Amino acid sequence: MPLLSKNRDGKLQIVSSPLRGGDEWEGDSSTVRVSVRSSAILEDGEFSFAGQYATFLNVPEALISLRYKEVVASLFTPRAIFYYKTKGLSEEEIVMAVGVLRMIDAKAGGVVYTIDPNDPEKNIKIINAVRGLGKAVVDGSLEPDYYSVSRKTGNIMEKRIAEQRAMLVCNQEGDIEERLVPAEMKGRPCLTDEQIKALSDYAAALEGYYGKPQDIEWAIDHNDHIYILQSRPLRIMEVEREAKVPMRVEGYNILLERGIIACKGIGHGKAFVLKNEADLKDFPEGAVLVAGHTSTRYVTVMNKAAAIITDIGGATGHMASLSREYGVPTILDTETATTAIRDGQEITVDAYNCNVYDGRVSELLEYSSIKKDAFKDTRLFKKLNEALKWIVPLNLIDPEDKNFRPEQCKTFHDITRFAHEKAMTEMFLIGKGQDSSGGTIPLGKEGPLDAHFIDMGGGVKEGVKVAGPEDILSIPFAVFLKGLLSIPWPEPRPADVTGFLGMMATAATTSETVLYRAGRLSFALIASNYMNFSIRLGYHFSMVEAYAGENRNDNYIKYFFKGGGAAVDRRLRRLRFITEILERLGFRVTVTEDVLSAALTKYKQADIEKKCEILGKLTVYTKQLDLIMFNDALIDRRIEEFVKEYF
Repeated sequence: MPLLSKNRDGKLQIVSSPLRGGDEWEGDSSTVRVSVRSSAILEDGEFSFAGQYATFLNVPEALISLRYKEVVASLFTPRAIFYYKTKGLSEEEIVMAVGVLRMIDAKAGGVVYTIDPNDPEKNIKIINAVRGLGKAVVDGSLEPDYYSVSRKTGNIMEKRIAEQRAMLVCNQEGDIEERLVPAEMKGRPCLTDEQIKALSDYAAALEGYYGKPQDIEWAIDHNDHIYILQSRPLRIMEVEREAKVPMRVEGYNILLERGIIACKGIGHGKAFVLKNEADLKDFPEGAVLVAGHTSTRYVTVMNKAAAIITDIGGATGHMASLSREYGVPTILDTETATTAIRDGQEITVDAYNCNVYDGRVSELLEYSSIKKDAFKDTRLFKKLNEALKWIVPLNLIDPEDKNFRPEQCKTFHDITRFAHEKAMTEMFLIGKGQDSSGGTIPLGKEGPLDAHFIDMGGGVKEGVKVAGPEDILSIPFAVFLKGLLSIPWPEPRPADVTGFLGMMATAATTSETVLYRAGRLSFALIASNYMNFSIRLGYHFSMVEAYAGENRNDNYIKYFFKGGGAAVDRRLRRLRFITEILERLGFRVTVTEDVLSAALTKYKQADIEKKCEILGKLTVYTKQLDLIMFNDALIDRRIEEFVKEYF
């Protein structure tokens, strides 16, 4: 397309053109019409920005300045901002240039895809065409003709001719308008076979030049000259695994079984039948968008939509490109979606076979996982992935190595590892020094655990070197120990270790397997009203944190559990047992795989004390519970036994 500027005499001049160069525009410049189009940085490259910015067609000279400003301002429309934010882009990366190009008064226009983006193995080119301006193809306002051409032979493979009752044309006032297609032209192809083949040849040349599949906009003027308006990279759908989706699932009512697939996939949810685009603000998570026509404004709900269905639209339009970018299963041109589907109706969309089912079709939902994670295509994801190499790798492993030095820290993980190791070493030295007042206090031999603790203030009697239960002043820790000691321990306590700080120093350099095997790294931080007790019992790790005071709004208990040496099914039964006990105590419990976390807040001090005591009993009771959890019925019996005996 030619680019225009004014010369010194005030005439519009073609300053660059693929067809000719330096020719002055003949005639009165006031009759010249141009298109004013966005050309933002990053647009039509890595990210399509399809239809997100303004374009003005058939613009007279007097309005070029105004339209330029409006195109620049379109950087800041809600949908454009939503698009670049979801792509992980910053404001600094979004800069707008504007192209002013000679307007082609087209008798036909449309789009060529040099390959089918949904099914590259078909090895065809796709041409969509409408009468008049091709804008109706990219914005999806009119149903286009469909032509497919073999990439190998150049032969026309298929034609699907739309009725096309209307078309967009340039008017004398410097705008575009919709007019009825003359009766004698309705139902006739927009393109001749020669034009189809010519467009196919141009498309092949552009793909060869750019070295990748292309999305090409074109126009044909009233003299049958073909103009290439734009060519940009075509996004090809990546299929992680071949989907053997059944052509039809028996036993379910099919609401729709025609249309054009813009993006393959399976979607399920309640239909959101769009009456007005302003209603998009109410679109719920996981719904299926059902609309009369395609629109680039739908981008604002694509991250929430399970699927999209429209009455009108083509696979080469802007919205279809956006659907593929966001990985939303999309069927267009169904003709009757908005009448065949009720608002709120539960439906399943099969965008492999162009079927829409009434209700939930479980047999198809297993294929919904094929949908690609759109976040992986964002610049933010790529930046984070690049940053990981400065965060995750660990180079400083052995603290005895001569290279275990600050200058060898290459990642944040190295810095954390080095700082942790040196901090643990210093704490160990404090505990081993002659003045051990700043060290730790071991729990007496009466306890079932080899536990050490640090008193942060008021948690233990002054001057105590080895603490027994009677020496503990910390309210929550004392009652927890009371519960812990009230049940006979199922086996001898683990062997002694060199001390709490020695254990922590060892923990910093010992593998998780060895730590589990040791089964003796239990330690606590305590104060008069507070405890944080980390308990290791063989292959199990648990943590109890509690505050018990007069102000009930400050009181809480947090509980964490992970581990187990038995088979997975028995470990899960153990978690079910703990979950049931905690829920009966009033905890909010969350379980993820074999990790349990629970919390309880705003109970009176007496209630907190009672629950801490029960947690102490629970710790002993569940010591090897997963080893004897043979079946689910046994869990229920154990739960009732524990509640009856210890609540």
